Amino acid sequence: LVMIGTMVTVAAANSTRRDLHSVNDIIADLLPVLGYNTARVLVSLAFLGGSLAASFVVLLAATWSICDMLEVSTCSSVNLDDRPTSPVFYGACVLFMVIGVALLETGMDVVSFNMLVEFINGLLFPLTVCSLYFLATGDALPPSARVAGREKAALALVFGLCSFACLASTGFGIANIKGASEH
Repeated sequence: LVMIGTMVTVAAANSTRRDLHSVNDIIADLLPVLGYNTARVLVSLAFLGGSLAASFVVLLAATWSICDMLEVSTCSSVNLDDRPTSPVFYGACVLFMVIGVALLETGMDVVSFNMLVEFINGLLFPLTVCSLYFLATGDALPPSARVAGREKAALALVFGLCSFACLASTGFGIANIKGASEH
């Protein structure tokens, strides 16, 4: 809802400019509606909120993955309102926070680090969707919930095409980086 509200506000505030290339362009589009200081504060808060939400998602996904791998029950029930009770969960959570801080403190260029992460994501994407495919079509689900028949074939085709596109774009990215570094 916040994203939709922002898009509608930007669209209504300045109907002549269509391309946003920087944060200053977003602020400039919001100037007629919000004023300079309010636009700066709200855009900053929007980026801060998005970053915090993303960091929580990444931290919790990594933590739950480790707990699942170790077959540690993270909660006393399956109710999503319950907080995790396992000390392993909290230990893994702290461990990932420490690893994140340590990586930031190495002094690595943030852009290079993000490119490395995206490269690794590109390489791991086929493995991820392959695992998801076998989960959705295999014995882990009851027969009534499994993807089967034409849907199974369509899913294999879509996942295969997406995996190919991901690996191809990763390869092109490497070629472009090598080409840029040689000049």
